[in-house]
Amino acid sequence: MKKHLFGGILCASVLAVSAISLSIFNKDNKAKPLSAGDYNQTVPEYYAGINWDLTGSTLKTALHNKIKISTAGWSYDGLWDAYRLGDVRPDGLHFWDIYSDTTDYTLYDSRINRNYSKEGDSINREHVIPQSSFNEKAPMVSDFFHVLPSDGYVNNRRSSYPHDDVVSGITYTSNDGCKLGKNASGTTTFEPMPQYKGDIARIYFYFVTCYQDKLSSNTFSAFDKSTYPSIKDPYLATYLKWAKEDPVSQKEIDRNNVGYSGQGNRNPFVDSPYAIGAIWDPDHASDYGNKGEYTSGSGISISATTASMISGGHFTLTATSTGGTTINWSTSDSGIVSLASSSTASGAEQTLTAGVAGTAVITASTVISGETYTKTCTVTVSATKQVVSIAVTGQTTSFLIDETFYFDGTVTATYNDSSNAVVTDDATFSGYNTAVAGMQTVTVSYSYGGVTATTTYKINVTSSGGSEDISDYTVSTSPLTSDNIVDGIKVAWGTSPTTLARGISDNWVYLTNTASDWLVFTLEGDSTGFTLKNGDNYVASSGKGKVAFGTQYNKATFTLSNNNVVYKSGSGYFVFNSTGLRPYDSESQFTKAYLYLLIPNKTLTGISVDTYPAKMDYEVGETFDPTGLIITRTYSDYSTDRYTYANHTSEFTFNPTLDTPLTLDDDTIEIIYGNHSCFFEIDIAYPDPLDYITISGLSLHDNAIENYRKGLDYA
Repeated sequence: MKKHLFGGILCASVLAVSAISLSIFNKDNKAKPLSAGDYNQTVPEYYAGINWDLTGSTLKTALHNKIKISTAGWSYDGLWDAYRLGDVRPDGLHFWDIYSDTTDYTLYDSRINRNYSKEGDSINREHVIPQSSFNEKAPMVSDFFHVLPSDGYVNNRRSSYPHDDVVSGITYTSNDGCKLGKNASGTTTFEPMPQYKGDIARIYFYFVTCYQDKLSSNTFSAFDKSTYPSIKDPYLATYLKWAKEDPVSQKEIDRNNVGYSGQGNRNPFVDSPYAIGAIWDPDHASDYGNKGEYTSGSGISISATTASMISGGHFTLTATSTGGTTINWSTSDSGIVSLASSSTASGAEQTLTAGVAGTAVITASTVISGETYTKTCTVTVSATKQVVSIAVTGQTTSFLIDETFYFDGTVTATYNDSSNAVVTDDATFSGYNTAVAGMQTVTVSYSYGGVTATTTYKINVTSSGGSEDISDYTVSTSPLTSDNIVDGIKVAWGTSPTTLARGISDNWVYLTNTASDWLVFTLEGDSTGFTLKNGDNYVASSGKGKVAFGTQYNKATFTLSNNNVVYKSGSGYFVFNSTGLRPYDSESQFTKAYLYLLIPNKTLTGISVDTYPAKMDYEVGETFDPTGLIITRTYSDYSTDRYTYANHTSEFTFNPTLDTPLTLDDDTIEIIYGNHSCFFEIDIAYPDPLDYITISGLSLHDNAIENYRKGLDYA
């Protein structure tokens, strides 16, 4: 599916392009004006000095001189403000994600720059050209045009690998189909979704043009360090193919205008796809676009291409002429939608009034240098106000087993008159079952005007933090005494170390010899009085002769007497019999009920490098060799041991893998052992065929060697 157009009527705000203004989103998702500063040229005016008859390196250098910058428009942290202008999906609430069409990160999401262990945990900033390749230097590190929002986990899996088509050896596939694997040359590469391949290709072309004077020191494996062609094959061939297969979208046009407003330069390959062919494929330049024609400056732009209204309502459209000429307006049916005027100045508002129910097409046109340009907006009018869509934000997505479901976020409805309202209290939620562990889909519904709108989101139900698994502990062989009662310890309750309290049946506490059914209790208090808790449930006094377990009764307070559990508020001992745990007057009547300390089993909590591999220096193209590696394993009881790779090779994996040729960006090795990992750095460089060159007794060192690497000849 091709990228959605930005600026639909359901957006919370619209970006007005060219010399007018921009809109910035505040935390209420409402638009407020932002001055475009001094960068107010139209697109044709911006490129007025470019000779489009040039080709190859000459045209590339001309564009370099036009778009080169010394300062980025936003600081690295300030990019989030830029993204709230240029990377907003049509709903006006969520970020575009360069690697996903389904992530749901909102503009002020709490998951911005958070830690992550899976997709959906965090959104961060993706440098399409890895920042390690230019040593994180300005202005490249915060250049809006190549640093985009993306899911943090997918960004991490991409690492610093170049983009290319993956044809074999797939090691990772994202939820939306991005792949990590081998390209046709057998090199590890990352393949984005088809609908963003063109975007990424045009970003590569932008970077090597804007920063062509800095490429000689750039270490990215897709670049050749030259000012032209700058991109190596097979990557150049791939990006040319992607640029044709995935043409410029409205999303890119809008983003380009935002970048210009804040940074003062543009991506010429978004404005003029023809330039791609003229520079890198001049014999077929027309396959990429028409010379002298601009995607961002095609005469006229309009603030919305679709709109929904109700009878009697009003809506405002804005059309902008790249030549500043008058905008002429017409409606296909004035009974459905009428116009306030037949013409407006460029960038001025046109007010639409809805009549009877139906659909009308509004046309805006202008004449520039004898050429007529038009844009249209299709307007649907309904007789009554109806809900069109709903969105949810800020909700809790993690629950414990048996925890009561709740919604603490916000449900926002969008109506067919383009208004929005918070409708959380009127929404309904279904499809969840917190008694079952795992990922679940919650369906949110809201009805208005005879129409029901729905949306969904995911929750994860886990046992973590709730009822604990007895298998994580070892049962002590002796009952607790008053001397070793400590607040917060974990205990089991029963008649012997092998006959303990079992899972709940009708809220009563019973005994079982089946270890998998035993309950873990948390003791809260000390020898003067304590309570017993399992998950969120306390052992409670039911008033029915038995001891209940749950939240519907008052929790019971206990003490120890003669190593037996005693109910403090009564006179009897607690014992187990065939009907469960019960209080009795005499401790000799039935089997005594003891507490047993639960000792946590030893579990692995982390690994670190004890002894580094024998080989730590590599040349590009070699594969990593872990021979000699020894790790330290650390356990939950703080004990450690040494573990040798040579004796347990099948238990270790590495990133990059042992069969992956190393690139300059692979200077950090990840050791993966079970569910734990650690990192260390290696030294990596290009093969160095010469230490020095001697010509007629003359020694040439640094500069000569560098020129040798660049392929320069010495006679």
